[in-house]
Amino acid sequence: MGIIRLFDPMFNAAWDVMLKSELIGVVLLVVCLWVRPAYAEITPFTDKAAHFGLSYVMTDQLVRVGAPTDWAIFGVIGIGLTKELLDSRRGTFDFGDLSADIAGALCAGYLRINLPL
Repeated sequence: MGIIRLFDPMFNAAWDVMLKSELIGVVLLVVCLWVRPAYAEITPFTDKAAHFGLSYVMTDQLVRVGAPTDWAIFGVIGIGLTKELLDSRRGTFDFGDLSADIAGALCAGYLRINLPL
């Protein structure tokens, strides 16, 4: 059955779309986490809103491409925790940023479970 699916054009098209979506997501994640424009004035509110929004979008898109909701939530929280641990090597660990990451991931997971589209 598995070999037959490899030659199915619909299966290959769906697989190509999923791989492209994941590649775009990884590129966007890298850009959002490590590229900081020098001219941007980042206030505490915009920083927390960015953490919430990025976690929300990453969780939503992971569930949309087929990841189980709980795995997506914990994966995104793990990414946020990793980012804060890396930031702590250069400064301080920001619990507010981690809280915004957790809130964004939980909000997306809750909406995905209760409002499946």
